[in-house]
This record gives sequence, C-alpha cells and structure tokens, in this order.
Amino acid sequence: MKMTNHSTKFKADELEQVNRFVSAFENNFHEIIVHRYPHGAIEVYLNEQDVNEASYVQYCDNLDYFMGWLNGAVQANNQRIV
Repeated sequence: MKMTNHSTKFKADELEQVNRFVSAFENNFHEIIVHRYPHGAIEVYLNEQDVNEASYVQYCDNLDYFMGWLNGAVQANNQRIV
C-alpha cells in the first residue's frame, strides 16, 4: 500500500490491522494508493494518474468502512460470500 504525499498517517494501533486487510486485497488484485484525511475519511486509488486526476475508485467515511470494503472485495473475489 502506498500513501499519498499529503495523507494523514494511520495510528500505530490501526496500522497492523490495516496492513492485514490491504495485504489480502493486494494479493487478490493489485497495489492500491490510499489517501486518508485528518477527519478519518479514506480515498482509494488504483494508480498515480488517478491520484493526479482526483479520480478515486472508493470513498470510505471511516476506517471500519474501509476495512469492510477491502474484506468484502476479497471475499467476493474468492466466492466466499455467504
């Protein structure tokens, strides 16, 4: 996972869990670029061009939504949705 230059960093207690979810996503798809705002919202980009054009593929209001989105994508890709 890459972070944009002006992104708010994840807190130490969040980072381990975020890295697990992002790792699973990237193992199933490809690397993502993340921009996190100070108020907690997160934008997900697929490449640098999308970042430059502010064309995100997913907007998440908070960290829980972000991790849920990542988890759901991995489950759907592996046909594990019940």
